[in-house]
Amino acid sequence: MNAPEAIWKLAQERQLARAAKEFALADQLRDEIELKGWEVVDISGSFELHRKVRHSTIENIALMKPFPLSESEISIGMVVQGFPEDAVTTIRSIRNYSDVPIAIVCIGEVGALEEEIDANLFLVQITGECGWGAAANALLQNVPTKYLVIMDPSTLFTEDAIAPDLAKLRDGEYAA
Repeated sequence: MNAPEAIWKLAQERQLARAAKEFALADQLRDEIELKGWEVVDISGSFELHRKVRHSTIENIALMKPFPLSESEISIGMVVQGFPEDAVTTIRSIRNYSDVPIAIVCIGEVGALEEEIDANLFLVQITGECGWGAAANALLQNVPTKYLVIMDPSTLFTEDAIAPDLAKLRDGEYAA
């Protein structure tokens, strides 16, 4: 897979830093490359770039493991089944107003969702047969936060909807 030009430039800068024995700079550049989803593999006098897989892939939803969200009180869960670009728009609208963790079960291809993965977004891809209900149940069973808001992946935030909801939940003012 060909890396974007910006990634190649960072990797070339890293190679020059290594040659100049500026290892702290080389490490910093490697970390920057990894944050952008690429891995640098050093080979004799050169390097290779490999796309990092930043999400889990499982065939059977029953094999899903808990999401690492234990320090959060509330999180958002989404089931994405087609149209990952719509989910990306939703994720960006959430991030405009909140830093709430997001757990996604994607049934099928992840597409552009891969680019949204960071320390606050967790993605599991299901490659086998799975319906929306089974995926939603898997979120309920595997997201360890006290509260989980399961959202439609085409919802757009126009303001912070999480903080007021969390306040109501803390007050016990909610209905299921």
